[in-house]
Order: sequence, then structure tokens, then C-alpha cells
Amino acid sequence: MQGYVVGFSGSKIFCLKDLTMQAVDVPQSAPMNQYIEKKMFHTAYNVACLGVTNNDWCHLANEALESLNLEVAKNAFTRVRELRYLEFIHQIEERKQNKPAETN
Repeated sequence: MQGYVVGFSGSKIFCLKDLTMQAVDVPQSAPMNQYIEKKMFHTAYNVACLGVTNNDWCHLANEALESLNLEVAKNAFTRVRELRYLEFIHQIEERKQNKPAETN
């Protein structure tokens, strides 16, 4: 694509060529996966909010859950409406709250 980049919003870049404005979607999967590899789940979630596929959301949610980052896992599973996983996370959170304090 040729032209001048005149702005961006989220994962869209707006280019001007001649007198025509075009919007181009920039995929965010690669940067999200880099943050997941580094276990930076909150940052990966913020990148995913710019625009990724449902499969990418599931990948983020599963990786966060495996690392017990329940907040990010819950938010990502909510995006793809995975009720079974949301119920599972809720059970984990309840068990954490009801667990008696360990004494030394």
C-alpha cells in the first residue's frame, strides 16, 4: 500500500493516497504472543484489546490460567464467553477465600 499515514486508532492505520482515505487493520497477535511468552499477561491483555481473534483470546486465557493469573484469565474467557472456564475460575477463587490461614 502506498500513501501517507495520517493517523491511527486502536489497531487501524489510516492512509491517504491521492484523495482517498483507506483504513488498514494491523494484526496484534504477534505482539500479544511475545508478552505471553514473557508471562506479562496484563500487557498481553491490553494489546489483545486492540484487536485479536477469538483463538488468540482463548490462547491468552489458557496461558494466564496455567500461570494462575486468574484476573486476566477471567477477563479473557469473558471475551469469548467460555462459561465452563469462568465457573472453574470462580471455584478456584472461592477455595482461595475459604482456605483457612496457615499457622506456623
